[in-house]
Amino acid sequence: MNAAGTHLYVLDNFGQDKTGFFKLSLIDGSYKEIFSDSKVDITGVQISTDGHKVYALKVDDGFPVYYLVDKKLKEARVFKALISAFPQQEVHITSQSDDGKYFIAFVASDIDAGSFYLFNSEANKLQLLFRYQPMAKSSDYAYVDPFEFKASDGMTLSGFFTEAKVKTDSKIPPLVVLVHGGPHSRDYWGYSSQVQFLSLNGYSVLQVNYRGSTGYGRQFMEAGYKKWGTRIQQDILEAYHWAVANGKAKNGNACIMGGSFGAYSALQSVIKYPDSYQCAVANAGIYDLSMMYEEGDIPKLAWGKTYLKQTIGTKKEVLIDMSPIHHVDKIKVPLFLAHGEQDRRAPIEQVEKLREALDEFEKDYTWFTVVNESHGFFVPENQKKYMNQVIKFLGDNLSK
Repeated sequence: MNAAGTHLYVLDNFGQDKTGFFKLSLIDGSYKEIFSDSKVDITGVQISTDGHKVYALKVDDGFPVYYLVDKKLKEARVFKALISAFPQQEVHITSQSDDGKYFIAFVASDIDAGSFYLFNSEANKLQLLFRYQPMAKSSDYAYVDPFEFKASDGMTLSGFFTEAKVKTDSKIPPLVVLVHGGPHSRDYWGYSSQVQFLSLNGYSVLQVNYRGSTGYGRQFMEAGYKKWGTRIQQDILEAYHWAVANGKAKNGNACIMGGSFGAYSALQSVIKYPDSYQCAVANAGIYDLSMMYEEGDIPKLAWGKTYLKQTIGTKKEVLIDMSPIHHVDKIKVPLFLAHGEQDRRAPIEQVEKLREALDEFEKDYTWFTVVNESHGFFVPENQKKYMNQVIKFLGDNLSK
């Protein structure tokens, strides 16, 4: 709401596909679009530190981009100076002094987990206060590069490629296809400890915002509905083929990896495309889609069953076809299965049921469960142990 209390500012896709920035008058009820991007949704807004004014909009089409909507505000002018000082980085003003002289800004990028700066607006001077990772240098990390390509059906897909920072004997490093969760969420450009750890251990990383991902308009998101195990997996495979065709990866030397839906994709992909990936790493995955209607926290949420009906449907034969648990006989590659025993989103029963099926067909897998974790690993020691085990698993199954 503006300071006068006469207008509300809203992020909405009213009458259009992409989420834009709208202004609602509380006086006459008029609703006006102020700004929309042609390719992506507006990701967020920059709000003045007093909480009354919106002065900039953020979009994420590859690198973050900011649009000023209130150039008269001093904070907006300071923000413009900061984004000029830190091009193609994430910038956010966190606070300012009462007299408007000093500002504290948070700045982050693909090679910086986050730094805080003090900006003297009168002297036009920046001073580094502290960094989240003071012992690390930006040069220690690998750049995350946005990419874009056309899928086989003509749909534009985009994502991020991170080349292995530590080179091996191979001219083209092995690849990890890292699939984001959701699936109706997305990957953003920026710092990822997981991506950087893989890169520092000699693995390039490919991330794709397959159809169904958010941030690219409602039509793009809905294009992934009821296609979790089919077209989404094809998008992921085609992103891998794009990397091979562009000399960023070598065919036959890639592992697919992910958490939550990414874990589901890892299993579903090696089932659907048994000769494409050399291994799969799955953490906190769903492997029986039908079980989602009965187990876990989703069906207990007010919107849970409606969400499931919308995104995966209710046809039994389709759910069986898209559930890895029913097709483990097709798996040809080693698996790494990780799970937290307190997971309420993807209950431990999901992976235990998968293990029973794998044992029945005598499939090769590595088992890694943690008692005190939920949907993903959050305790630093558990994260460290998990990733070290993943690196060993990758080393056993990919060529360097």
